[in-house]
Amino acid sequence: MLRENKRPNGIVPTLKSFFGSVDHGACVAWKLVEIEDTTGKHPVSRLPLPAGQVREFYDITSKDAFWPNIHSLKERYNHDPLDWPNVRQVN
Repeated sequence: MLRENKRPNGIVPTLKSFFGSVDHGACVAWKLVEIEDTTGKHPVSRLPLPAGQVREFYDITSKDAFWPNIHSLKERYNHDPLDWPNVRQVN
């Protein structure tokens, strides 16, 4: 059983705020787990991606394109190494 992080960072507070305001939703994880926090129990289902696809999507695309935009750091945005067909397939 995973426990709630008392000082979450990154996208976690945004996701918790979103999922706390809707009746249902989906969150991607690497394995099937059940998380329990102050808002209740939540199943998290695994999305089976090959290691290369995970690296491309999370380590490159998210880091170089998505995070700078989410955090209003447009000067750090880099679209050159992005694999948009992979982004579409993952999503």
